[in-house]
Amino acid sequence: METTLVTGARVLDMRHQAAHPGAVAIAHGQILAVGPASRLKAILPLGTPSIDLGGRLLVPGFVDGHVHLLGLALRIVGDRLDLTDTASLAEVLGAIDRYADSLGPEEWVRGGGWDANTWPEERRPVAADLEGHAGGRSVTLTSRCGHSMWVNDVVLRKVGVGAGTADPPGGAIGRHDSGEPDGMLYESAMDLVHEHRPEIPLGRRKEALLAAIEHGHSLGLVGCHNCEGPETLAPLLELQREDRLRFRVTHHIPEYLVDHAAELAIGTGLGGPWLRIGSLKVFADGSLGARTAAMLEPYAGTTETGILEHESKAIAELARKAEAAGLSLAVHAIGDRAVREVLDGLEAAGGAPRASLHRLEHAQHVHPADLGRMAQLGVVASVQPVHLCEDAATVEQHLPGRVDQAFPFGSMAKAGIVLCFGSDAPVESFDPLDGIRAAVLRRDRAGQWPEGWTPRERVSVFQAIKAYTRGAAVASGGALPEGEIAPGYRADLVALSHDILEDPDALGDCRVDMTMVGGEILHDAAGVGS
Repeated sequence: METTLVTGARVLDMRHQAAHPGAVAIAHGQILAVGPASRLKAILPLGTPSIDLGGRLLVPGFVDGHVHLLGLALRIVGDRLDLTDTASLAEVLGAIDRYADSLGPEEWVRGGGWDANTWPEERRPVAADLEGHAGGRSVTLTSRCGHSMWVNDVVLRKVGVGAGTADPPGGAIGRHDSGEPDGMLYESAMDLVHEHRPEIPLGRRKEALLAAIEHGHSLGLVGCHNCEGPETLAPLLELQREDRLRFRVTHHIPEYLVDHAAELAIGTGLGGPWLRIGSLKVFADGSLGARTAAMLEPYAGTTETGILEHESKAIAELARKAEAAGLSLAVHAIGDRAVREVLDGLEAAGGAPRASLHRLEHAQHVHPADLGRMAQLGVVASVQPVHLCEDAATVEQHLPGRVDQAFPFGSMAKAGIVLCFGSDAPVESFDPLDGIRAAVLRRDRAGQWPEGWTPRERVSVFQAIKAYTRGAAVASGGALPEGEIAPGYRADLVALSHDILEDPDALGDCRVDMTMVGGEILHDAAGVGS
């Protein structure tokens, strides 16, 4: 469809932070003009088709600022065991056995989403728990947070991990008192398994990604920033070549490929409207759930302060190397010590790069003294509000004296830090409306904390929408024509069932009625395009 007129909308004006009745003229996938329908009809060809939104709120298309797209896709198509809804070790073991019955004798049981913090057993699992399950197959199950892996003895033998295997840098092998591995692998120790698992065929990865993208369209998503490696980039490139990619993907480069990226001049922003290179993805620490997030002070009742994978000196060296390659950094930093080490390193390296803005991924716990530094250094806060719903209770348990430092979105906004919201799916819900609810209301799914958990850190509905739209565009690599409803911008639009700007209480009932990508309607729950 070369030209289209969208009428009957309340159009979000990002620059004036308000929505007004109006229409949007679209030509060749871009927004031509915004204004009264009578005026726009005069500039469009006679017979231009129109779409009447019936007074719905029209916002820029949402972009998930932090997702593991192939991991999500494989769960959606059933190629991974999803343990997200299990609540005990017994439930997990039952799910493993049912899933294993559907596999061939040589296939691995692969999956994730379990959370021992919620189990009545009140302990982490070990390899011995898997004895007599899965029919003797190899079992690898990533925790909900994605920073630890539970494997059985079959896997430990296959990959050669034993009492004499040293902990890799930035990781740890769980052990019994005897020194023998207990079946838990933390952080970089998971890499000991990754290289031994069978590769998923390219065709299967492509079809799984298409299923995830279709699901994203139903949620109002028009793109994402993907935190995976070549295993996902290859099928995305294939889909782009086949003209089947209708999702704007910013794909980060893993740290271990930095030299290759430099040699090939693959820098931030390289690519086109559907697929482009993002930042160099680096890990500074682990997760709160696994107690591997690097903290300035120990976790409650312990002497543990987490695992710091990169100190400031290493971050500075990586920033300089990335800058030479034309890449910005996207650094996973959850704990307050990790955040500080990253900021120290970026400051030592000279601050913001030429390529784009550096990013802190997650930034769940930030010392108040470091918020101003983030703003001064021009560091984007690529954060996932939906994590708050699950992690608030864990924060209160493990960091009771530091609750005010957790998920400080309001303080970040006040400090002038660019916010880019995402989901970390499949760890959490892929639905951006869930993220907006969490950021604005700061309540869990059961309605706990009716006034909001640490309510001073709430943001407005407008700020949350901006973080999923214009904030994502800025974080993606600069002055992209995305994230606003304005002339010259890409016609990536979402119509919502409720005007949540006027009535934030409607967040609970709000849904996506239409998703348009490049002027093409790809989701139409309300039949507005028919």
